[in-house]
Amino acid sequence: MAGADTSLIRMAEPGVSNRPSLEAAVVRMLVCSTGHIREGTDRKLTENHPDVEPLSFYPIEFGYLIWTGSEGLLQLDDPEWANVPTELRDLMIRARHANIEWIRLDCDAPPIEGVTTYAW
Repeated sequence: MAGADTSLIRMAEPGVSNRPSLEAAVVRMLVCSTGHIREGTDRKLTENHPDVEPLSFYPIEFGYLIWTGSEGLLQLDDPEWANVPTELRDLMIRARHANIEWIRLDCDAPPIEGVTTYAW
C-alpha cells in the first residue's frame, strides 16, 4: 500500500529476555464520531446498500470500521465511487492524505474539528 508504514515492530515479552519477540504490523486508525456521516449514510452502511458496495467496511457495536484502501481509491472520477456518499468519501480522502489506513466511526468518539457533523 503506497505511503503506508508496513514496517514490523518487535515486542518483547516484559521480563523475558530469552523468548522470541512478537512481530506485528503497525497500522494507523482515525477514530471519529459517527456524526460525520448523515443518517441516510448510516442506513446505507447498515443495509449494505449498493451505493456503499465499493467500500470495505465492518459494522461494529457502536459504528463502523472502514478501510481507506489504496491510493487508487482516491480517484473520485471513477464511476464505481460516484454513488458513495460524499461525506464518507471526504473522510476517506482526508485519512489517506494522512496515511491512515482505517477509520473507526464510533458514536462515542469525538468529532474532528473543522469537519462537518450531522445531527441525527
